[in-house]
Amino acid sequence: MYRRTYDGAGYSPLNQITKENVRNLQFAWSSFIAAGVVQVTPIVYQGVLYLPQPGDTIEAYNAKTGDRLWTYARELPKDVDITPLYVQRTTRNIAIYQDKIYHATADGYVIALDAKTGKLAWETQIGDYKQMTHVAGPLVVKGKVITGRACATTATEGCFIVAHNAQTGSELWRRYLVPKAGEAGEDTWGSVAVEKRQQVGAWLVGSYDPVLDLLFWGTSVPLPLSEEVRGSGAAELAYTNATLAMKPDTGEIVWSFQHLPRDNWGMDHTYERLVVTTEVSPDANTVKWISPKVIAGQERKVITGVPGKTGLVWTLDAASGEFLWARETIGQNLIRDINKGTGKPILNETVIPKAGSVRVCPSNLGGKNWAASAYAPELKAIYIPLVNACMEVGISGEEITTQLKPAASQPDQLGVLEAISVSTGLTLWRYTQPAPIGAVLTTAGGLVFAGDVNRRFRAFDAESGKVLWETVTSGPVTGTPISYSVEGKQYVAVALGGGTDIERLLELTPDLRPGAGGNALFVFSLPD
Repeated sequence: MYRRTYDGAGYSPLNQITKENVRNLQFAWSSFIAAGVVQVTPIVYQGVLYLPQPGDTIEAYNAKTGDRLWTYARELPKDVDITPLYVQRTTRNIAIYQDKIYHATADGYVIALDAKTGKLAWETQIGDYKQMTHVAGPLVVKGKVITGRACATTATEGCFIVAHNAQTGSELWRRYLVPKAGEAGEDTWGSVAVEKRQQVGAWLVGSYDPVLDLLFWGTSVPLPLSEEVRGSGAAELAYTNATLAMKPDTGEIVWSFQHLPRDNWGMDHTYERLVVTTEVSPDANTVKWISPKVIAGQERKVITGVPGKTGLVWTLDAASGEFLWARETIGQNLIRDINKGTGKPILNETVIPKAGSVRVCPSNLGGKNWAASAYAPELKAIYIPLVNACMEVGISGEEITTQLKPAASQPDQLGVLEAISVSTGLTLWRYTQPAPIGAVLTTAGGLVFAGDVNRRFRAFDAESGKVLWETVTSGPVTGTPISYSVEGKQYVAVALGGGTDIERLLELTPDLRPGAGGNALFVFSLPD
């Protein structure tokens, strides 16, 4: 599945490629990827690599030789690219369950394909593609194909997470993410009428814990972005920028935790939630906010990582949502403080957009964005791709205007890869460079793989951060790397090509000129 396991770890237990031999890694095979934005993650099962592509194309390959086995290409409506949702042709992942491949399409369907032939098994319409879309694919839990959505301002009920029966495609439940009249949190939207409560998407992939039987999903911002325009004043806006713990059988919300109330800047919190059992011993010299209820050394199952664009690491109790600790990674001026007893953020009122413009850090491209972090269980560390940039924010009519700005103290450290202990919150190492860094893979060989928009793909020593291997590819490395094994041989694969928002950050680094490479999948292995 996406990130390989339900806990979202992005960790491979394969260890044939090690710190000692990774320098010998070489090209094995490649394949063309359809035109469009490349943010894809392949999956591999029983020697077959399944590759989602822009424009609702899915292909299956012999994972050893690279020979193509089948292609599914969906015929999309002609106007799918001109709807208000510019991300229509982006897809980040697919899912496999039993004998089928599952995919969320740009024209508002969830579909199932025969995994052996690529033929359509069933399709179910979810909604009007002019009002809602996906940018990520399903997570299959207990025979349910679960997907989240991004929604346009024309979607009057707001956005939602939906579950379908994996065998038949019938809808099982739909959870809207804007509280309706009479629902919990309804009173946190101030005087905004229910029909004008917009967006609050869930446009990335959640995680799941089978013991607690809980889904953990992140949510996005409200629209309009400015509280002056949306008329909400200082209302906190329940379920925006939050972690939701949900029952997979019904979609019922068991608990929720809001990481950034009252968003005015577009700081989505839809990113990965890692489920980790760890000793909770946050270091007071590094971790700025620690709950007084934390008992140092106590082992707990937690939700941890950087779930949103503010770049803060948040650690919560997985069963209850209780706040445990939080710390900053990159420079930010949105959250002035956090109530250590409740975990409730206290905003910096001086950066809320009004007349004129204000400097806000990080930018709305995110101190952390959709590019996924990964966890290494041997070192109990999380490896997080971060972006160190700011923006000038103003209001023009009913629109927020933004202009990217460098982080003044670190203009040559736009791209960051930081290793942080999930137990103590201490930084184990930090790698910086001018180019933004993409999604991360960890392996049992003691390695961390990550690429960047300057066409570099690297293997780092998970313990020290030393670069052990590097190659220059034909385009920005904007896909999510994976590792797999066929007939006892380990491979590492990553998609590249670019076309993502994060490349806008290159305007802050004019010396970097990576160019636009052709979309492709690159696969590497050790020599025979």
